[in-house]
Amino acid sequence: MRFWSCQDDQLFLSRFDAFWDTLKTIERKHKYLSLDPRQRYWMDTYPPLTMGMHGQEQRQKKIRLDLGMISQECQGEIFSLYFHVGFCRSRCAYCRQYEVNLIRDPKHSDLLRRYVDVLKKDIDISVSLFPALQRRTRHVYFGGGTPSLLPARLLGSLLEHLLKRVDLSILSPQSTYELNPQDDVGDLLEMLKAIGLPRISIGVQSFDDRMLHFVGRGYSQGDIFRVIERVANCGFRSINLDLINGFPLHQELGNWKRELECLERLFESGAIQSVTLYMLHPFPKTSLPCHPADAYWQTRNLCFAREYLSDRLHLHEKPIYWFQKEKMETEEAFAPAFSLLGYGNSSYSSLGRWLLQNESSLKAYMEQERENQSQSTLPVKHVFRLTPRQMQIRSLLFAIRSGSFRLGRKDLALMSVLLKKQFQRFVQDGLLERKKDLYRLTEAGKIFAHQMPIFFFDPEAKKNLHDYLDSRFAAQHG
Repeated sequence: MRFWSCQDDQLFLSRFDAFWDTLKTIERKHKYLSLDPRQRYWMDTYPPLTMGMHGQEQRQKKIRLDLGMISQECQGEIFSLYFHVGFCRSRCAYCRQYEVNLIRDPKHSDLLRRYVDVLKKDIDISVSLFPALQRRTRHVYFGGGTPSLLPARLLGSLLEHLLKRVDLSILSPQSTYELNPQDDVGDLLEMLKAIGLPRISIGVQSFDDRMLHFVGRGYSQGDIFRVIERVANCGFRSINLDLINGFPLHQELGNWKRELECLERLFESGAIQSVTLYMLHPFPKTSLPCHPADAYWQTRNLCFAREYLSDRLHLHEKPIYWFQKEKMETEEAFAPAFSLLGYGNSSYSSLGRWLLQNESSLKAYMEQERENQSQSTLPVKHVFRLTPRQMQIRSLLFAIRSGSFRLGRKDLALMSVLLKKQFQRFVQDGLLERKKDLYRLTEAGKIFAHQMPIFFFDPEAKKNLHDYLDSRFAAQHG
């Protein structure tokens, strides 16, 4: 269903109201689909690691972490490296990070220096345990927190150490460093450009000075445009902006339109190549109000943005919520994925059939013994070994989140009867559309895409997820 009318907001709203009735009908029909923002949940992987995997610990506690064996299983893998820099100057009102470490004076922070030293040690250990990293790493991502909080001397030290041990001469176009517009990034940009990092992602969140001040972001719209210009002048292949939908001022459609108009200027000038839209999530420790009625206008804004960015700016949406100039290929649902190694506290690794999560506490992560008499090891807190069915579910989760994917006869033959029936039900209920082996999310499916994978979960994972959502709601409103 298409809504866009650049001349008539009332026409858009009347069409959206009809679509909203369709969404409410789907919500009533399906137990696991909810428009309530308090029940909104985005899975990063399967089983959901944001639950800490506590529900699995007792059943999995006899599994011994044998990194040597995992390394043997992953010899032919392509690797992705994630570096978590979980530090900020202050906590934003919407921040959902359960542990943010505040650094007031990054340039003189001994804690940051010691953290980078620990990251370098973990690089050494991981390369010794996984020799394939040295020649088969194709993707690097620096996230947070606030990676641009790192002083240039510390980032330079980390990059120099990484380059000595890992060949980064062939990096995927999505290899990224995240920036905060508040930070002085001149020297950082030169270093990142020198190593060939292709992409910068800037955490804009909003162009509205009133909202930036309200949520605690320490910069203005003018600062945003200045840092974008500076990054663009450095010649990076791609610049992405993050924008949040759901701040209180966005309840007025005109305020949300002004955010999109700022994006239009930047795309037309060629300053940016993509934008990622995020829906505001009510989490414990956040201070922004949230009510079930917010679902209406947040969903309205999302639909308006889709029409604006797709039809007016001619951007391509893939995965969902990510709009870019470049058209992305439709992949096989069970296409081989990168094996991921995560560095830093709370980071997780996905290595073949193994999911690992590092110590979440910064103190525990940094004090973890990394060597003993018999072996070197990484600071892993949780270990989970996926069954073949769980690996299938994980692949399908990513496929649905991509927005379009292919499922051939061989893929369907590998799937259980229950999984096949669930796909058929999605098509029948208007959440997926199918043309031969190509599946695409419908407009309704895009609204519920963050919850659709729950239907594939085993009963224990479903229960753990809903217990987590209930506890999150209680902590938020208790």
